[in-house]
Amino acid sequence: MDYRRTQIPRRFWEKTLSDYKIGRGQGSQEGLDAAAAYIDTLARHRDDGTGLTFCGPPGTGKTMLACLIGQAAVDKGYKAVFMPLAKYYRLQTNLWAWKDHDDPDVAGDWLQARSMSLKIRNKTDLLLLDDVGKEHLTMTHFAEDEFDYLLRSRFDNGLPTIMTTNIPLESWSHRHVLAREVERYGESMASFIHEAAPPIEMDVKDYRI
Repeated sequence: MDYRRTQIPRRFWEKTLSDYKIGRGQGSQEGLDAAAAYIDTLARHRDDGTGLTFCGPPGTGKTMLACLIGQAAVDKGYKAVFMPLAKYYRLQTNLWAWKDHDDPDVAGDWLQARSMSLKIRNKTDLLLLDDVGKEHLTMTHFAEDEFDYLLRSRFDNGLPTIMTTNIPLESWSHRHVLAREVERYGESMASFIHEAAPPIEMDVKDYRI
């Protein structure tokens, strides 16, 4: 199967769930079981819009599991796209920066970015959203608002999203900056995630070390 259009990293193309190693602190049985169960029920999730959120420290195979789900979806005839959340934010930032630009080349880039944005939000059967929480957050809350809008739009349209994050679930509503607590994604999103993409806690060690 050709996975090039999915933007799934090439290193996962030849992998299967049997390549996900568990033992000696490497890999998560909970994560593997959740991925296998999700693949078995892909058709149902494509109808109800429910995804998954793989939560755990770096190097526990979260991205690999998400990509294997995406590849299984493609094998079954669905459209899947892999994208780090920070890259999605750059796409949205460019849409604002390039809007109404007089330069024909920039206008063309804007149309291409708009097409990709709409595809990701409204048409892609399965979105693989990697590294949630790694993105740079600003005082304007632009990133948080875009993330909220993307996830809720997809869920309302019955389009599931598979996510990976190093951020513990208890930190989704708030974060600490310079010894003071500020909002991250907000209480509403911290609650909504349990409905739209239920968390799978992967409390294991970093297999890369």
